[in-house]
Amino acid sequence: MSKKKTIVEVVQDPENKIAVQVLAADIQRISAGIKALRRGDLADDTLLLLIQHAAPANKRSGQMYKPISLYTIKMVLAGLENLAATHVKRK
Repeated sequence: MSKKKTIVEVVQDPENKIAVQVLAADIQRISAGIKALRRGDLADDTLLLLIQHAAPANKRSGQMYKPISLYTIKMVLAGLENLAATHVKRK
């Protein structure tokens, strides 16, 4: 018996469906872009500080505004770098 091939679509808006291939290509571009940014001319510490200063601060209930931690920014960037490896199948 042959296996039936299903086409997966991502639906953000019922009128504008996105094919999974388009989403996979976008994920690969995001991942490659972050890798290029981190390997660019800016020192990693400088990049982290620029992101930290551009990001809105967190406000904890009853406390003063606190900037997003450099550790959190590092983890988000690492996650974005590995996005394609984690979520896109290699052909």
